[in-house]
Amino acid sequence: NDDGSGHVRLNVGSTPFERVQGHECWVGSQDLVITTLHRRDRIDQPWIQDRVVVIGVGDETYRIVGQGEGFTHIHATRDGRFWVSDCNRTADIFVGSVQTGRYRLFCHSGATFGAPQYTHPHPFFTADGRTIGWNSDVTGVPHVYCARIPEGFLEALL
Repeated sequence: NDDGSGHVRLNVGSTPFERVQGHECWVGSQDLVITTLHRRDRIDQPWIQDRVVVIGVGDETYRIVGQGEGFTHIHATRDGRFWVSDCNRTADIFVGSVQTGRYRLFCHSGATFGAPQYTHPHPFFTADGRTIGWNSDVTGVPHVYCARIPEGFLEALL
């Protein structure tokens, strides 16, 4: 709730084999949370960070809506149809469909993805859902960049 009451535990990332990356957000008005997930098959193995998942209050398990890249920072459109995330290995920005799980490269951010937070892209949709913003230190000085989503780009993910 807005006042901080009504905490609910979501059944995601709470085992020795899975953990949430630490970045999440609401998926539109669908009462879902979207997050990036680390996983491993055994305790002695390194973490693999390659999934975007959604889960709702009361859901027994999550649903994978993107898999394959080093997904880190996550954001969703206001209508909850699409997500955007950066890759922690390449700093590339990907856009995907919450419905189909298909995703594609949006742009190369040029960010260095170093220790300071301003070197991480942190991509986000603007309120109209037709523009994506992100951070980049590609010039050596951190800036915020924005680009319009090309016509048909999102629809091709459905």
